[in-house]
Amino acid sequence: MLIKQHSSWQKLVNQCHMPNLSRSNQLAHLLRKHGLKRLDHYAIFMENNLRFIEACSAGERSGLYYTCINSYLKADELAYIVNNSEAKIIITSAAKEAGVQ
Repeated sequence: MLIKQHSSWQKLVNQCHMPNLSRSNQLAHLLRKHGLKRLDHYAIFMENNLRFIEACSAGERSGLYYTCINSYLKADELAYIVNNSEAKIIITSAAKEAGVQ
């Protein structure tokens, strides 16, 4: 069975997807600017939201490895993962940064 896509659905996809692609591309460039090269590693410590997906996508488009860290971990658990992950950079949200300090 063939399902025809409606133009309004395609418009919604373009409105949601294109800005995310742009932001993940900007983050990929920023990661390179901070010295990360193909096969390097970074960690992501933030809530599950669109920014999280963009942070993952930036690594995928750059050939980087990333570790997603559960946003509910305590400071000592977070430190253990970060110290053992070989991550060169940690990407986090302002709320998570404030909660760890």
